[in-house]
Amino acid sequence: MQTRKFLHSHLFKSPLSSQQEVSAFGSDIDSDTGDHWKVHCGGKHWQKNESIRLKHQDTGAWLSLSGNTYGRPIFGQLEVVCSSSSDSSSNWRTAEGVYVQPTVKAGVSVEHDEL
Repeated sequence: MQTRKFLHSHLFKSPLSSQQEVSAFGSDIDSDTGDHWKVHCGGKHWQKNESIRLKHQDTGAWLSLSGNTYGRPIFGQLEVVCSSSSDSSSNWRTAEGVYVQPTVKAGVSVEHDEL
């Protein structure tokens, strides 16, 4: 959680399933478009207890689980990849974080493109 890296993907093969690799990359001063993701939620706003899907902007692939697990360095750790299709392995829920309640003024529409 405290890596200070971005969720990143690019057109490299993942080590276990040979799908599109996902990694932690960059820093506050080192980033590129491989760090850009679009949040897809069930409604206009991402609700606290709602699952979401993340679509990689450069490649159009979905953040997913491959179904494979690593033997090391952390035994049983799941391989996270980008997949060309979205299914149940592409649904994600937050476990912790800061939740912001949107403020809506009368007659003013509030739209956000990014987090």
